Amino acid sequence: DAFINKIASHSFVEFGQFDRDLYGTSIDDIRHVVEMKRKICILNLNPDAIRTFDRTDLYPFIICIAAPAFERLKRLELDRRD
Repeated sequence: DAFINKIASHSFVEFGQFDRDLYGTSIDDIRHVVEMKRKICILNLNPDAIRTFDRTDLYPFIICIAAPAFERLKRLELDRRD
């Protein structure tokens, strides 16, 4: 119930369910790492989760990495075998 209440109060940057387990990336936990521990918090988020930062006082650096085309990946694999 506590987790569902946190979802309702927008306490997570991202949340979801895997099998029967709920998971989430807490805004408060991110804030704790950045402000209290003075560390950089590196997250691998769904692109839709980036919009969540608009509701916070956190200002992330966003890096988007595009995967190569599938044909290029196949060629790389074949080149490694030679």
